[in-house]
Amino acid sequence: MLTPVDARAYLHTAACYGQPLGVRCRSGERRALVPLDVIGAKSRNMRELRTLPLKCRTCGGRDVELWLFVTGEVGRVWCEDSKTV
Repeated sequence: MLTPVDARAYLHTAACYGQPLGVRCRSGERRALVPLDVIGAKSRNMRELRTLPLKCRTCGGRDVELWLFVTGEVGRVWCEDSKTV
């Protein structure tokens, strides 16, 4: 199961999921999995995920979608699907 990030998702939420954060560039359709330690996801950290300064490595764009995954396998499949786009 994958969950799109909304205004109610915090770094604490990502830490509870325990899986890398999915990031998709809206302009280039690129996808990546960002490890939780890279974004500082820890229990009780109430910073909104949507406020993280993430950008696409390919085009440099900051217009990204964020996704949370229940299992690591779901995240890997989601990331692999971008290679078929």
